[in-house]
Amino acid sequence: MNHAHEPQPAKMTNLRSLQELSKAFSFQKEQDPAYFSKINPDHNSNRFVFNVQTTEIEAMPTIRLVHCINSNSTSDAYQSFVVEPKDQSTGISVVMMKWDDSKNLHCHIDILPFNSLGDIAEPENDSKILGINIEKSKVVLKMDIEISQSDTDEAMYTVHDVNVNSLEDFVTADEIIELKRMLEFQAAKLIAHYILEVYHIVHNGYQNNTVSLVSENDLPQIPTDQTNELLSANIAAGSIALGSVYQSLAHSTVILFENAVNNQNQQNSLTQAAANQGVMQIYYIDTMADAVGIAMMLGMG
Repeated sequence: MNHAHEPQPAKMTNLRSLQELSKAFSFQKEQDPAYFSKINPDHNSNRFVFNVQTTEIEAMPTIRLVHCINSNSTSDAYQSFVVEPKDQSTGISVVMMKWDDSKNLHCHIDILPFNSLGDIAEPENDSKILGINIEKSKVVLKMDIEISQSDTDEAMYTVHDVNVNSLEDFVTADEIIELKRMLEFQAAKLIAHYILEVYHIVHNGYQNNTVSLVSENDLPQIPTDQTNELLSANIAAGSIALGSVYQSLAHSTVILFENAVNNQNQQNSLTQAAANQGVMQIYYIDTMADAVGIAMMLGMG
């Protein structure tokens, strides 16, 4: 089932631009010793993390350029970033982008609501940048967004292959459908708005001759303002996607708790313990607050 199979305008007039958003962020590039390789120390000079600060909300996301390692060889064609709402937090997004031969921009997002970067990282993989293996995660939600030009040169987006079935053990079938609708309609439109500007930035500036946007060798040479916009777009996409999932999971937990109290009063103690455990996993310190906070700042609230 696909609720957004028809191309839709990618530009939203009621949201701040990517340039405005990037000005609200402060990026600090640092070496990433937590994921240095002991076997291949020569690669460590290419492993860095961008720590992001913003005065608008109390959130300090981190973002890394990574190499995806899995059985799906097509992922090599994508440029991939890991977005963490907070450093070493539980709940991350992997944003992948590439161009096709028709110069359409494809954005694939994997959402890992119950995993940290450490769970999927493979620092000893023989790649200059940090390698990650998404297949290590049992719960992976997926969505694909394609941005193209219409016959009238208007930027349009289409949503493909939204898959949230890995959550079927945690929520009901109706909630699976509702989450899919949220990702296809609300989240995808917001994400497309910001990824659209990456489309224009790359076309007007630093696009190389490969299917990826910018290689790990090119990234340090990109002008600072364009780097910030590229990183901001990835943070926006990852945070909106992750925030949508956490909102849905939080709503499901509330409903489950209410039903348990109403229908099984004799098990209040067990219900309270189970609800507390569920909320702790969903919110895990302040990860969810950070993710949803960013999403709200971007217009989801």
